[in-house]
Amino acid sequence: MSTQHNTTLTEFPLPGYKTEAAETAKMLQHNTTLTQLNLSRAEGAAKIVKMLHHNTTLTQLDLSCNAIGAKGAAMIAKMLQRNTTLTQLDLFYNAIGAEGAAEIVKMLHHNTTLTQLDLSNNAIEAKGAAGTAKMLQHNTTLTQLNLSSNWIGTEGAAVIAKMLHHNTTLTQLCLSSNWIETEGAAEIAKMLQHNTTLTQLNLSRAEGAAEIAKMLHHNTTLTQLNISGEHRGRERLTDTVDNATGAKGAAEIAKMLQHNTTLTQLDLSRAKGAAAIAKMLQHNTTLTQLNLSRAEGAAEIAKMLQRNTTLTQLNLSRAEGAAEIVKMLQHNTTLTQLNISGNAIEAKGAAEIAKMLQHNTTLTQLNLSSNRIGTEGAAMIAKMLHHNTTLTQLDLFYNAIGAEGAVEMVKMLHHNTTLTQLNISGNAIGAEGAAEIAKMLQHNTTLTQLDLSNLNLSHYQPVICGTIQKTIAENKHKKKHAFDTKMAAIDRIQNLQDQKEQIRRRYCHQVSNSVQARAETARHHNQVVEEEMLQMRQMEKHKLEKENERYIVAEKDATEQMQQVEREIEELQRKRTEQEEEVAESSRIRSKGLKQMSVDEIEKMLQEGHVSKHDTERMRENKIDGKILNKTTEKEMRDHLGISLVGSKTIQWVVERGRLQRNEKIERSRKQVSAESTAKIVAAKIDGVSLLRLTTDDMMMLGISAFVERKNIEEHIEELREQAYGRVADEIQRGKIERELETYVLKHSELLQELEELQRNNETEAEVPEDYMCPITQEMLIEPVIADDGHTYERLAIQEWFARGQKTSPVTNAQLGSLNLIPNHRLKAIISTYREKNGI
Repeated sequence: MSTQHNTTLTEFPLPGYKTEAAETAKMLQHNTTLTQLNLSRAEGAAKIVKMLHHNTTLTQLDLSCNAIGAKGAAMIAKMLQRNTTLTQLDLFYNAIGAEGAAEIVKMLHHNTTLTQLDLSNNAIEAKGAAGTAKMLQHNTTLTQLNLSSNWIGTEGAAVIAKMLHHNTTLTQLCLSSNWIETEGAAEIAKMLQHNTTLTQLNLSRAEGAAEIAKMLHHNTTLTQLNISGEHRGRERLTDTVDNATGAKGAAEIAKMLQHNTTLTQLDLSRAKGAAAIAKMLQHNTTLTQLNLSRAEGAAEIAKMLQRNTTLTQLNLSRAEGAAEIVKMLQHNTTLTQLNISGNAIEAKGAAEIAKMLQHNTTLTQLNLSSNRIGTEGAAMIAKMLHHNTTLTQLDLFYNAIGAEGAVEMVKMLHHNTTLTQLNISGNAIGAEGAAEIAKMLQHNTTLTQLDLSNLNLSHYQPVICGTIQKTIAENKHKKKHAFDTKMAAIDRIQNLQDQKEQIRRRYCHQVSNSVQARAETARHHNQVVEEEMLQMRQMEKHKLEKENERYIVAEKDATEQMQQVEREIEELQRKRTEQEEEVAESSRIRSKGLKQMSVDEIEKMLQEGHVSKHDTERMRENKIDGKILNKTTEKEMRDHLGISLVGSKTIQWVVERGRLQRNEKIERSRKQVSAESTAKIVAAKIDGVSLLRLTTDDMMMLGISAFVERKNIEEHIEELREQAYGRVADEIQRGKIERELETYVLKHSELLQELEELQRNNETEAEVPEDYMCPITQEMLIEPVIADDGHTYERLAIQEWFARGQKTSPVTNAQLGSLNLIPNHRLKAIISTYREKNGI
């Protein structure tokens, strides 16, 4: 047998096969497809392991029951150091001991591929357990570890439990049959309080169930727990000591079940105190599988089944009071698998089960083996199964069922259409019962598995065999006929499918030609549209560039004009300020007497009187102030100061005019209007405007008859008119400047508004190109299609255009040759990209 060159084989089971190890090793060296290899009980397994150093495909290896010892374990350790593909390794029952275990776990510190390891039944003891614990501290890939039946004891269990506080990868751990006592269970309980990855734990035949149950109040990851079985002392292997789960442990488990929300499977076989557990299960909403075989407390279990709504699998094999439990199953709506084998319920119990089957609509698997229900009980169950539509598997092994019971079963199978597996082995049904079963098989179309072993039919074997052979021959003939009919139907179907395929191909060919022609037209249209769009974009770009240049020039001109206006305004304001200052200064100087004027004030007065610059400077150089000027004659000015004749005359005229103005002001101040005349003007309610228009006749009418009084009033009115006209002139000049300023500002504002409007139009046009708009809706296209006129429209808009009876182009108004529409996928993609880019 050679598989060196085979390229398809992936599984190669050789359990117990006596083959040449060298040949198998060569095969593993060259084969590149084999992934699973079973060498359980095979000779020369050690030689095969050597070749695994270079194998790069094998992922699962079973070397169980080969007695490789510590030396073989060392070879496997070397292999694990180099091999990078093996994920599952089974070394069950190989007598590797603590020394061999140490070699393997040492290599697992650095191995990053192995996920499942079975070291059960290897007597590694506490020393090997300690090495395994160190490995669990460093290894980050191992998820399943089996250390059952290894004599690790309490010490080994405690070391492993401590390391699991920090391990974050192991999910399944089996420590069953390891002589773990209460102290070891306490350490495991502490681990369960901190570990957040372990989901399955097997501690069968271990003490300390109460300690473990306490910790499960807070554990939120464990889903399967097995604490079943008996603990047998190492020094007394044949004597039964205490049950692992006693009354105290059962009480703690019951409390745990009240709080735990993750545990789904629990094995409490051989447990005492099952009643307390069953009581708590009435309210538990997570547990789905429960094993209470050989347990006590049937009454509480029955109540639990009446109320619990999550339990689907229950094992009550050899449990007390199974008949009581069956009564409650009439109302249970969740249980699907029930095992009440070995309970000796007899015919009476079978009657209760028959009633249950009449009402229960969820049970699919029922095991009633070894219950001595007899022919009577089998008949009652068979009658109820006539109408049951859920049960698919029924086990009636070793129940003392006779031929009549077998006949009833046969009758049931004529009517029942759901039962697929039936076991009636170990029953005395006789030749008659076997013959009836053989006949039934001719017509039954649902039964797939039937166990008739151990029926003690040696005396009737020829007759039965003949009947069965005849039945088989008839079934073969029927099957052949059915097969021929089926093949003929398949041929007809195939012919119809071939015809259908030919029609489909012809149609596809025609459609393809039509689609290709339309696609070519669409491509041409798309190309034309793209060229037009390109030209339009270039024109639009050129237009925008020109507009931008014009905007820049306009903005620059407006800015310059505004700056010019601002400069003119500043200049006018400066001149006005200077004039106001000059007027104020002149008024101040004129208000003073000549003798009180300084040299600077005399110079200012002479400049206002249009005295020549030369004469003014001569006066300043000689420091002529008001006192000196008042005493200086024209001759003195010419002889001593070097003033020209005209200058001296002009200076005297200026001095005399100033003197006269001051005298007039003094005289006017002396001419006060009498209080009586003032009262008459006030009584007549004369305001400021009316006062400026007041004439001599108006004063006569007001009763002011004195000539001197009227003249004083007229002088005062004349002064007021001069002041008012001066203010009006100033206001007119100021208004003129302000109007010019407003004109410039308004002109500048209009230019700015025009510029902003052009910029907004430019932005709007840049945001949504015209090519992206539907000519009908004037909105951005969503589903663009090309019409016969070559233009692109929104699908719904052009369809509505056609629906109104229009057959012309919406753009050119020309008659359309066709109303067909072609999707413009390219433009749709461009618009989609544009929308995403601009957030539309």
